[in-house]
Amino acid sequence: MAYSITPDQRDSIAEAFRDRLLEKQGLVPFPHQKEWWAAAAGQLLLDVPDPSGTLVRLPDGSTASWMLAPRPEGRARFLALLAAYKVGKSWSAALWAAGFACIPDRRISLIGLEYAITEPEFSYIIDMLLSDQGMNMKAKNVTNRPKAGDMFLELDNGTRFEAKSLERKDSLKGREI
Repeated sequence: MAYSITPDQRDSIAEAFRDRLLEKQGLVPFPHQKEWWAAAAGQLLLDVPDPSGTLVRLPDGSTASWMLAPRPEGRARFLALLAAYKVGKSWSAALWAAGFACIPDRRISLIGLEYAITEPEFSYIIDMLLSDQGMNMKAKNVTNRPKAGDMFLELDNGTRFEAKSLERKDSLKGREI
């Protein structure tokens, strides 16, 4: 069945799915996580209290509702999360990517210099989508073998997550990348 959605619709659906996943796991994102997810959707996260805003976890462990405003430049074309060791970069990237799982027939590629580099994000995505603590979705096919260069998840709705690497340069060719 052919259908199309606008980028705004896609981002709205993915954001709602991420919010539901966070709710199910009892988690609230830190401002630095929510900030770049918002940039992807063309929004700015502002440190301004707003009862109808988005919930963030503060350094002291409390939560606050902060304002989201339109980003003057629109959607961020590139996203980068630069931080120290063990700050949550892989988990944040996995949650962002997992948001697209609810949109049928999507293709999400995780690209790293080596397959082992994409393994943490790929494993988080599997946990977030397939586990009882996650969304408990059903997979048609799932393989997570980084050493063999075989990392693939296909959901019942046709959405596919796949790791690709320079280790197999041919995997980086084609229109899907």
